[in-house]
Amino acid sequence: MRILFVTPFYAPEWKFGGPPRKISSLAKELVRRGHDIRVTTFHSDRPHDLSATTIDSVPVQYLPWFGSARYPCPTRWCALRDEVRSASVVHCFGLYNLICPAAAFYAIRYRKPFVVEPMGMFVPRMRRFFLKRIYNFVITRWMFRHAAALIATSELEANEFRGSVADNKI
Repeated sequence: MRILFVTPFYAPEWKFGGPPRKISSLAKELVRRGHDIRVTTFHSDRPHDLSATTIDSVPVQYLPWFGSARYPCPTRWCALRDEVRSASVVHCFGLYNLICPAAAFYAIRYRKPFVVEPMGMFVPRMRRFFLKRIYNFVITRWMFRHAAALIATSELEANEFRGSVADNKI
């Protein structure tokens, strides 16, 4: 089974805190257990990078981007499209980015199941509350409706999802 991880931050981007460490550890462990894991992400210091590399036995495809390193916006979509097309399932990490909705769009287009793991970001807690509410209303709601499943990292997060999605998807 080929699992595509889609995330704006991946190893060795440790300056972005826990998410790259968590996702990298999960990818390495799944590879160790025999799964074919691929990662599509951005490199925060190289906005024009469209290269592919391998990090800890995990193939990583970088996408070129513009904007800020914390909120990159992809400039080319073909590599993401091709990765989704060849995946068995797509795992989207985080919410307030544009790479995950794009991956969800391609997953729907190519009839690939996808899961969303907001990693504690569903309820707007810091900065830009109004913009995040609009994003949730337009994009998050659409992603949740089409996702095969949502991954809650805690019981609190699972409770936050209730009312937005059927319980059997959590």
